Amino acid sequence: MIAKGNYSNEEIENLLKHIVETYSSENKINGMTIFLYDNKDDVGWGYTVGKAEFWPNGNKQDAGSVTAGDYKTFKIEIDIK
Repeated sequence: MIAKGNYSNEEIENLLKHIVETYSSENKINGMTIFLYDNKDDVGWGYTVGKAEFWPNGNKQDAGSVTAGDYKTFKIEIDIK
């Protein structure tokens, strides 16, 4: 995803959480990672703004051990550059 403009760390964190919560409420998933960029030319080169990870127990390797859509053990982890 691309986010143009100047945003505070709190705004970036809230945006990433909102994306995770919205997507996971509309889709049954086993986990996800979202990269946020400030320039479309950077896509594919690592995130430039922030990253959200949403995995069971906060661990991507546990994705196969849960039923898709059962988020009881899931954790959202945010990293902002």
